[in-house]
Amino acid sequence: MPPTSRSTKQFFSTAVRQWRDLVHRIIAALERKRKVQFVVAIALSIVCASVVAESITTARSQRKKWSSNVSVVVLTNNVTANERLTSDNTEIVALPTAIVATDALTALPARATTRVALTANTPLSQSLLVPTSESVDIPAGWRIIALPPDIIDPPLTPGDNVDIITGNTVLARDSVVVSLNPLTLALPADVLPSITTAARVGDVFIATHR
Repeated sequence: MPPTSRSTKQFFSTAVRQWRDLVHRIIAALERKRKVQFVVAIALSIVCASVVAESITTARSQRKKWSSNVSVVVLTNNVTANERLTSDNTEIVALPTAIVATDALTALPARATTRVALTANTPLSQSLLVPTSESVDIPAGWRIIALPPDIIDPPLTPGDNVDIITGNTVLARDSVVVSLNPLTLALPADVLPSITTAARVGDVFIATHR
C-alpha cells in the first residue's frame, strides 16, 4: 500500500527534528570542547608567562652579580695546611660577586690558619680556615676552663691574653682566650682551684691586654 501524504509529512518532520537534535548536540559538544581548550590555553599562557618572568629575573640577577665586584682576600703564594696567613701571602682583590663564596673573607682575621693546602690566586673563605678556637696557641701543660656565663668580661676575641682578678688579687696573668659563649680560657694548672672557688661565689673579673 503506497504511503499517504500525511505519513510522508510525519516522516520528514521526524527526520528534520532528529537532524536538528543531532546538530544541536554536535554544536554543544564543540562549545564544551572550545571552553576546555580556552581554559587550557589560559593556564598554559599563565605558566609560560611565569617561566619567562622567572627566567628574566634570574638573568638580571646573574647579570648584576657579574657586573658588580666585591673585595676579598686572595692568596698570593701557594700555602700548606696549617700555615699562618699574613699580608705577605695574601692580598685584597676585587672579584665578580658571581664567583665569590658566600663566606668569602673581606678582611684577613688575626691568627688565620689554613685548613688545607691551597694554591696561589685562591679566594679565601671561612670554610678554608681552621676555626679560631682551634688555632689558638696553648702552652704545654696548661688547662682549659669554661667560666660561668654571668661573669662580666670586656670585648674579647679568641687568642687575647687576659688577667683573672678576684678582689685585690690577680689569680692568673696572661691567660689565653680560647673561645667565647661561654668564655673559655687556657691557664696554668696550678691556678685552677683558686679560680673555680672565686667563680663559684661570683667574685671574678677579667682584664684584657691592649
